[in-house]
Amino acid sequence: MSNTLDTETNGEGGQPLDPHIREQLRKTNEWEKEAKEANARMAEMERKMAFTEAGIPASGVGQLFRDAYQGDLSAEAVRAAAESYGILEQSQPEQGGLSPEERAAQQRILGGTGAGGSSAGRDPRDEMLQRIRSATNAHEVMDLVREMENTHPELGRYTSET
Repeated sequence: MSNTLDTETNGEGGQPLDPHIREQLRKTNEWEKEAKEANARMAEMERKMAFTEAGIPASGVGQLFRDAYQGDLSAEAVRAAAESYGILEQSQPEQGGLSPEERAAQQRILGGTGAGGSSAGRDPRDEMLQRIRSATNAHEVMDLVREMENTHPELGRYTSET
């Protein structure tokens, strides 16, 4: 870059630019580069903050969602998209009018652990969803799906109707 600045001319008769002008051009180019880098860092920070405000986990399926999401970065839009993919629990009460906390308490009372352990009364699909949410990459998710197909054939293969 400095070679092009040293040989630039002022456009009037092909005379070389004044050394002070060349120095100002160099500084301006450096400032422009720094400003672009700062803007990129700020955009990345705003993106991370939108996901954090929406409550998207920074690991597992949440990280996959963060990497793939291309929509509006308002916290509400991010949260709605995450809920539609099942990454976050729906904000409305779940089936039976119970919130996720109430449902977990009910499972503990009925003999379920509610803390990631398995119990005889626990729905295998709930257990699978919990394990998928804690997966750290797509390969782990696929391994879990295959495992569930082998250990719970009564569930059959996943379809959009289930």
